[in-house]
Amino acid sequence: MNKIIVHNLISLDGYYAGPDEQVDAIWKYHHIDYADDMSFHYFNMDLMKNSSVLCLGKKTFLDKFNVNWKQMENNPKAEYLEREMANVIGSINKIVVSNSLVAESFLSNDNTKIIKREDVYTALADLKQNSDKDITIIGSRTLWQDLLNHDLIDEIRLTIAPVFSGSGTPLFAHQPEIYLKRTDTRIAEGNIMVVFTVSRKKP
Repeated sequence: MNKIIVHNLISLDGYYAGPDEQVDAIWKYHHIDYADDMSFHYFNMDLMKNSSVLCLGKKTFLDKFNVNWKQMENNPKAEYLEREMANVIGSINKIVVSNSLVAESFLSNDNTKIIKREDVYTALADLKQNSDKDITIIGSRTLWQDLLNHDLIDEIRLTIAPVFSGSGTPLFAHQPEIYLKRTDTRIAEGNIMVVFTVSRKKP
């Protein structure tokens, strides 16, 4: 059976975004030696290349996976990583979970499907059974923590940034009733990605 995998960026003091829920805000105390560490994007790209579907919440999709990357795809001034990332995002099938979003309000609607929140549990369970690759969720904290409570998340990947943010939005809003087993650790220039499998049963 394929997995549903979550990947989130997190500061050392547990925040995934600033007070205004802007992810970039947690980097305000980032060490200058790690300014060029793009490992979070490489980790995301590797995940998407090995997934059949990218599942996103409305805010993450509109902020990070719609206009921004669509503009990079054919921009000659964009960096190589930006263009490659744009191509990967453009080619993967996307599911956006929202009760209010309509197709006319976003750009990348060619392989993007909107699913209502009450339908996502059945849709992802079916995909998990029948897909030929894993399903990836990037960011989308509210979405994946809801799915975690419905026992649909198999793996959590946290890229830990060498930053004390000081304030912002905590990644975990409550203590999840799960057990985690570390299965991999990848050390980049400044970031560290830790991979955990999720279990509902006490080992």
